[in-house]
Amino acid sequence: MDAFEDSRLEDADVLRAADPVLRTLAEAGSRVRREALLAADALAQLSSTDSTRAMITFGPEARLLRAVLEPTCPVPLVAWPRLGLPGWVGPLDVVVVLGGDGGEGPGGAELRTGAREAVRRGCRLLVAAPVQSVLADVSASSSTTLLPTATEDPLAAAIVTLSALHRLGLGPEVNPDAAADVHADPLV
Repeated sequence: MDAFEDSRLEDADVLRAADPVLRTLAEAGSRVRREALLAADALAQLSSTDSTRAMITFGPEARLLRAVLEPTCPVPLVAWPRLGLPGWVGPLDVVVVLGGDGGEGPGGAELRTGAREAVRRGCRLLVAAPVQSVLADVSASSSTTLLPTATEDPLAAAIVTLSALHRLGLGPEVNPDAAADVHADPLV
């Protein structure tokens, strides 16, 4: 790793080249707050249930959710890496889908297929996706909770999803505002 040279902070060309990365980092807290605000109504309707047998996560952030939830999740937890769902998944299971709009981009078919299967099998489905998206359309059901997203920031969507899972009794308490504060001031 290169040593930090504080003289580079006075070089306009160096700062201009770093601007996209620095701007993205500086705006992370606001993206978390925006996603939490968009999902506030959906989060308010969630409550804990004792009837969950297992939780299956899939999508680009499935392993992140598993890493956070594994030590505290009261039910078996699977971060599913394949197309579709395991054969044993059914109405007693919670399926969590993170992954943008589920369009024709990378992984879109996997997300759509898994969401369709979860709906067909009667699973409780928790989806973080834009309201006007293919993924939201294919996952719509009476057992689906859509956590609306708008920023295309997978970490912001994951934080809101973790908050939702806490409300379902499946994970630790996650405070999106506190997470946003940490993003806004990385020295905290």
